[in-house]
Amino acid sequence: MKDRIKKIRKAFDLTQQAFAERLGVKRNNIAGYEIGSRSPSDAVISLICREFNINEEWLRNSTGGMFFPENRQNEIEQILKNLLSEEKDSFKSRFITMLSKLSTSDWERLELEAMPLLNIKKEKDWNHFNSIDTKTEINNAELEYIKNISNSAQNMVSTAWNTTEDIQKTTDTTNKAPNH
Repeated sequence: MKDRIKKIRKAFDLTQQAFAERLGVKRNNIAGYEIGSRSPSDAVISLICREFNINEEWLRNSTGGMFFPENRQNEIEQILKNLLSEEKDSFKSRFITMLSKLSTSDWERLELEAMPLLNIKKEKDWNHFNSIDTKTEINNAELEYIKNISNSAQNMVSTAWNTTEDIQKTTDTTNKAPNH
């Protein structure tokens, strides 16, 4: 099992410290698992499997494939989990928080905005897009969409900032006006 634990860690390009942090254990436990001086508890094995989508049979006995097959919903959940584990003031975290506050009509508007970015013109094209198996195309489209939304958000912040400055100037001018 020691080699398989190390293989998981390497597959995710994590240091022993980063791997330990994802699991909520100490780094020296991971080092012990990898050199074979310690055996992980059943709870740690379950945690590794759940956190990294690992087939428990493969981890324990080297039977079957390393990973469970991913579906798009699981991928989205994992992306969100990873994003939300970042610093609270990171752009990604703020963006996800902003998305969580959108109304149904806001989501519909975002969908309409996304379709041209993805060269989707009709609902059948959208259904075809959802069936595409090429992660690269999807990821590139998502990154382009996030970049465009980010630019829109920056423009909105700039407009709000300018409005705030205008209000402040008006208030300052009003406060300095002589009383009659």
